[in-house]
Amino acid sequence: MTHSDLFLEALAEKNYIKAAKLAIRFGRGKGSRAGAWDWANDAVKAAAQAGITLDPGYKSWPDFDRMEQQLEGEAR
Repeated sequence: MTHSDLFLEALAEKNYIKAAKLAIRFGRGKGSRAGAWDWANDAVKAAAQAGITLDPGYKSWPDFDRMEQQLEGEAR
């Protein structure tokens, strides 16, 4: 399975927090800024489905540590 497959599977299961966590993890592994932002945006959308607002920041690279902290704080 690809990263996209795993993410889409979590969405299909309506496990939005898992999907957001996967997107954050996959985004961290991207070597390109565009790829990292694609995953950050997917994490934001998945978390929104769970009623959680994630802010990836507005710098050249998404702040995945911050996003993960926001997700963990809200998911409790």
